[in-house]
Amino acid sequence: MNLNEKFEKLNAFVVSLKMNEEEIEKWFQSRRNSSSGDSKSTSRSEGIKSIFPIVYKKGNDFEILPYLDLARKEEVWGYEIMPGIVLARKCGCDNNVESTTWYEVKSFAESCRLNGKQGKLLSTEVLLFKEIWSRELRENIQKMDAFLCKNGIDAEKDCVGIFWCSDVYDRNTACTFSLDTGDAHWCSNTHTRSYDRVVVAF
Repeated sequence: MNLNEKFEKLNAFVVSLKMNEEEIEKWFQSRRNSSSGDSKSTSRSEGIKSIFPIVYKKGNDFEILPYLDLARKEEVWGYEIMPGIVLARKCGCDNNVESTTWYEVKSFAESCRLNGKQGKLLSTEVLLFKEIWSRELRENIQKMDAFLCKNGIDAEKDCVGIFWCSDVYDRNTACTFSLDTGDAHWCSNTHTRSYDRVVVAF
């Protein structure tokens, strides 16, 4: 049987099962994983490659891997948008903080650990003065959110969110940064929004 004949039979079988594109992709991924035959790289072979590395969280410890491990879906906290800068998959408190005030988010960030490093809030100097916030980065964040949703992980449906930075104007005011526009603004550090999104730097 030549390749074209195999394709015809496979197409007919897929049609008979009424499989959609997503189901076919998942079947292909599971077949590729099960046929890898490398027991030493089981966890890696079970991963799905993503645009950004995936951030997993257990307690206060973060782990960053270059793929999505569906067996650890419950541990997925977010993803690494730039080296040492991780973005929560959801806006709001979720499993991070009781409220999204600057003090709560700062305390959460400092409680986190990655390879022994303590977390902190990100400075706007990294984002603004190095001019690394781009349309491509925003589009990739949007794609990552969609990627997580597609794989059954609760995430935002778009590149949305405003996150607190380490910069402070006075004891009542801190800086926020918008994922969507790339703009920084001063805001009351006790203010909370439904679209607050946690970012931690290491």
